[in-house]
Amino acid sequence: MSDSRPAKSTWRWFVGTPYRWVGVAWIALGFCWFALALTEKPAAYRWILGSFWTVFGLAMLLTALFDRRHGRGRYERPGSSDPHP
Repeated sequence: MSDSRPAKSTWRWFVGTPYRWVGVAWIALGFCWFALALTEKPAAYRWILGSFWTVFGLAMLLTALFDRRHGRGRYERPGSSDPHP
């Protein structure tokens, strides 16, 4: 007997089911850190934080776009059944 609900993958545990604007917001935060790194006294941690937030935002945005295209996560169509029981 198998469990009727699908197990969450590690990726879904990490990013969840984001909206597109959430990914864009994290990318904007990363760009703000890059701007601080360029204008203020250079510090490695600003470049590291900017890189982290930008990559994290890209992961969220790409996941949201994939979900929207395939009708999953936040973008699941009403009344649709899960094709993978």
